[in-house]
Amino acid sequence: MVMTRSVVFLARLRACNRGTVPVEVRWRFGLEPGTLYAVRVSGGGFGREFYAGLQRGGQLTVPPEVVVDEELEIGDLLDVTLEVEP
Repeated sequence: MVMTRSVVFLARLRACNRGTVPVEVRWRFGLEPGTLYAVRVSGGGFGREFYAGLQRGGQLTVPPEVVVDEELEIGDLLDVTLEVEP
């Protein structure tokens, strides 16, 4: 069984429903573009989980269903929890 670690950080929702993973987090845990990660976003009384692939430049895309259901807008600040393997 593979052990995972939760990494928590803040991200601002940007154009095309994307949020950026901080460089420190990417370097510390060796996150590679193209890899799928379990992601949990929360804020304003909601919490949603989904899988997302890390893109070049360290961006994750929040699914459109989450954005519409939770009425998120560009510029909203989200608490992001990323499950990574140490």
